[in-house]
Amino acid sequence: MMGKLLVSAALVILGLQSRVQATVVASDNSGDAVYNSGWTSGSNGGFGFGAWTLQTSGGNAGMFQASATNNDDGTSSAGNINALGDAFGMYANSGDRSAGYRSFNLTNAASALAAGYTFNWSMDNGGVDDGGASVGLSLRTGNSAGDASDGTIFAGRRFGFEFLQGSGDYKIFDSSGVRNTGIGWRRTGLNLSLTLTAADAYSLSVADASSGSALGTFTGSLAGTAGAALNSFSIYNRFAGGGGPRDLYFNNFSVSAVPEASQLLAIPLAAAAVLGRRAWKRRPARRTS
Repeated sequence: MMGKLLVSAALVILGLQSRVQATVVASDNSGDAVYNSGWTSGSNGGFGFGAWTLQTSGGNAGMFQASATNNDDGTSSAGNINALGDAFGMYANSGDRSAGYRSFNLTNAASALAAGYTFNWSMDNGGVDDGGASVGLSLRTGNSAGDASDGTIFAGRRFGFEFLQGSGDYKIFDSSGVRNTGIGWRRTGLNLSLTLTAADAYSLSVADASSGSALGTFTGSLAGTAGAALNSFSIYNRFAGGGGPRDLYFNNFSVSAVPEASQLLAIPLAAAAVLGRRAWKRRPARRTS
């Protein structure tokens, strides 16, 4: 009897996993009222994230808020990544760097992404023209945030999505090194969603922010130490170049979580245990003579 109940519980868990809804456990964008007085180090809009730490390496780098369409260089990208008319902007040139760091402080009490979690963000970069320049986002173990050096920007990096000077396409950094996505540079911006399919594996979906058109889905394994937690992200502009057309923008950060299978399984297993006890009580007494 109990064996049949356990089989039924397993079937229930499979059904629950196919229908369960993800819960948003972190969300923030530049439209939050916290940023009405500016995007500064220590500001903390939305929920589920730690406060921003913003760093620059010199006087030719900085952060600001403005419409992401300002890097369109005379073209139009309707839609873009703005929230209430603006986005988080970063500029850097002449060898200087700007970097933003943020930890995960999720509303389900987790401090790191886990299997089944999805991290979403929007990115809109202008030109990346200075020699050796790059712009992008990294998911990291730990939360090094002491300065805007490359050593800190890339500390603990397990995944990266970036555009490198001299490249025609966006790149992914993972356990295989730097991978080409085949997605060409664009001024319309990108919406990105990375789902951890296992502790060290991911699936990344990329869409055009203006049209909503899907541009590609990529799977792979995270770099770094197997099983190392993803505690934070960094965003960076490594001397992309001077002037508005080379500014970098981010927005619309969020994390959604699906309950782990062990949590879902507890429900049907508990039910099975109760039903099992009831079934045992209903069994007729054995004859003793």
